[in-house]
Amino acid sequence: MRRKTLAIAIAVPAAVLGWALFRPELLFVSQAVNETLTTTNIVKKGSFVSYAHETKGMAQIVDQGGTYYLQLSDFHTSNGPDVRVYLVKDTSAEKGANAGQFIDLGPIKGNVGNQRYRLPEAAELDQVKSIAIWCARFNVGFGGATLDES
Repeated sequence: MRRKTLAIAIAVPAAVLGWALFRPELLFVSQAVNETLTTTNIVKKGSFVSYAHETKGMAQIVDQGGTYYLQLSDFHTSNGPDVRVYLVKDTSAEKGANAGQFIDLGPIKGNVGNQRYRLPEAAELDQVKSIAIWCARFNVGFGGATLDES
């Protein structure tokens, strides 16, 4: 009886902790976003490649009257806890994100669809070389896109 009680006393907190850390329900949820994108004044662009999770689509930086936006089009990746969008100062999004050479644009709006992120005025476009989709909780890249001048 004591073994059973001890096993339950260990298993329940371990299960709660495991759920809190990994949030498994987020693995099965797709959050679709369908924001209007522009097809003009594209400054930089690149296609996503997968890292730890399948990630695909196109990343574009566009200029709309002096205000710059990152657009993700036909985008798809896995969902997860604390997935962020990074502007990276290295042609390797994974290397740059690991080295802390990025500007965090905030949490991903959705793991599927078209979406836009306004770039901060302090972002120096000549230093932005790639985009990373990054799980900050586990410090792992879902995918990245190296940007080329348009």
